[in-house]
Amino acid sequence: MRYVSRCFAGLLLGAVAAAGWAAPPQEISYQGVLREGDTPVTATKRMQFRVTNGEGTQVYWSSNDVSVPVSSGVFSAMLAPVGVEWGNVTPYLEVTVEGQRLEPREKLTASPYALVSHRVVDNGVTLNQLAPTVQDRLLSTGNVTVSYLAVPVQDRLIPTTGVTTGQLSQPVQERLIPPGGVAVNQLAPGVQERLLPSGLVAMFTNTCPPGWNRFTPLDTRFPKGAPSGATGGAAGGSPTHTHEGDGSHSHAGTTQEGGVNHAHSFSGRTGEGNVGRRDVDTGDAVFGVDHTHDFVGTTQGASAYLHTHGVSLGGGTHTHGTANHLPPFLEVVFCQKN
Repeated sequence: MRYVSRCFAGLLLGAVAAAGWAAPPQEISYQGVLREGDTPVTATKRMQFRVTNGEGTQVYWSSNDVSVPVSSGVFSAMLAPVGVEWGNVTPYLEVTVEGQRLEPREKLTASPYALVSHRVVDNGVTLNQLAPTVQDRLLSTGNVTVSYLAVPVQDRLIPTTGVTTGQLSQPVQERLIPPGGVAVNQLAPGVQERLLPSGLVAMFTNTCPPGWNRFTPLDTRFPKGAPSGATGGAAGGSPTHTHEGDGSHSHAGTTQEGGVNHAHSFSGRTGEGNVGRRDVDTGDAVFGVDHTHDFVGTTQGASAYLHTHGVSLGGGTHTHGTANHLPPFLEVVFCQKN
């Protein structure tokens, strides 16, 4: 028996999409008219549907055998082809009724390609694939200001001054840490080890930062290491100093007069009161100083007048004025951690 079918295939996309479905169904609605000779068929027929290439040598999908009711020659079947790469093949629909393949195979139109139109391949659309009118409406990077946003969107933006506690939901507020609410022992040991210990003294080139106080015991002072085994805190020293002595000192030298050298050998006191002596450095006469001379040598011969003096003076005190003995320095502020 020869069957003749006139049919069309299409997707049930329009009505379903309008109904607000999350994604279009992966089905093809196939409808046709089946006749035996010139008589419309009214019966249930065993049919098979396959998606192939034009020659039928490549089968992309097959429905196997399905029972399809036919009434007054009209029938309808819902096909759900899977695994067909619609964008890479030229598909044809092949229909077999009761084992008889209907000729010719029908080329599927653009409608089945809508099976892939419900999604875009990730990173599949580049800028140059957009129509110029779409490209013109794109916003350049960093070019969206608040004024571009709709008023309802602007109302939901975080203000420039930030989010206050009252703007947070109650569950979020309950998870906030109150000011001063974290004690050191609540920190993990690894965090505690990185904290600056209280009492630490550090140097700053300006005022003390928050959480630090000026350490006044070191104002105008240098720090000095404590002796081994001792604790810190001892203070000492002075910004100025004086020198004191009893005036005792000695002189040594050689005299020469008129080119005649001589030496003396003498031991004894020169006397008191206005008994004079001569300063061996300047040659000036000095009176009223009690001192002794030790002379060694001879007063005759070629070495006449060549002699040495060993002078020892006793008594009297003297002082020296103050002097700046600081090396180059830079003043800093010593601050102590709270």
